[in-house]
Amino acid sequence: EISLGLVGSEMCIRDSFSTFADNKEPAEVAAFQNIIFGELLNTVREYRGITNQILGDGIMAVFGAPVQNSTHILDAVKAGYALVGKINELNELKKIPPTRIGIGLHTGHVVAGNIGNDFRKQYSLTGSTVNIASRIEQLNKVYSSQFLISEAIKTEIRHTGYPVTYLEDVSLRGIENSMKIYKLL
Repeated sequence: EISLGLVGSEMCIRDSFSTFADNKEPAEVAAFQNIIFGELLNTVREYRGITNQILGDGIMAVFGAPVQNSTHILDAVKAGYALVGKINELNELKKIPPTRIGIGLHTGHVVAGNIGNDFRKQYSLTGSTVNIASRIEQLNKVYSSQFLISEAIKTEIRHTGYPVTYLEDVSLRGIENSMKIYKLL
């Protein structure tokens, strides 16, 4: 079992990364991405996670794989708070245009390993846990939030003192049963 977090960025509440990138020179977009990803990647690593993929304007971070870690859920939650803090700091220092991130965190079983062929292989994760984390991250735009978690995460952190707010049961695209969604920030 691992914890999986997907982190995406929004330039502001109404604009998307695509809108931002559309009217900028590629070098300006790359400079923005390097600033953001530099901070996000370092923060994930600081909390014993790995960044499995960079996804355009977001990342997929994994806690508890490829090396098992009994504190992966708490590490992922702590990393989430630190990620939001880093983006807020960059905003305050005016190192980036006004930006918010959205974090979706879920935990569960995945298939992890090298996927590909003789020409190109990549360490990757697949399974319902990956899809659920991605769908939860996307809900941040719906709730104008920055850090959403599944009930599986909420159950594991219930005694830690983190303020958890129940939002509602939602149907996630491609997922059979509805899920309870909670907000941390």
